[in-house]
Amino acid sequence: MGLYKRGKTWWLAYTDPNGELVRRSAGCRSKKTAEGVWAGLVISLRDGTFIPEDQRKPSLLDAPRIDVALTSYLEDREARGRRTDSYRKLQDWSAVFAGRQLHTIKLDEVV
Repeated sequence: MGLYKRGKTWWLAYTDPNGELVRRSAGCRSKKTAEGVWAGLVISLRDGTFIPEDQRKPSLLDAPRIDVALTSYLEDREARGRRTDSYRKLQDWSAVFAGRQLHTIKLDEVV
């Protein structure tokens, strides 16, 4: 079991309750954040509350709304010093799809 870096992303390697070696991305580039993900995983494995990803049921209530996702995306671009004026179309999408969750928006609606 361990935490390691591959490229710029941190990865987790652990043995699941079935005895299989699992390697998956921690989904972050910060070591501190990856250590937090690792600590949560170790606690769930130790407590017996761990559920493998293929058995988890996605919660649609936790799915982000488009206005929240677009705002977060634009804030991230600004924080990284990138221009946001080329993404004005996103503001139009935010107005059209206001209040809808991302998984409910289909490609033919966007084009």
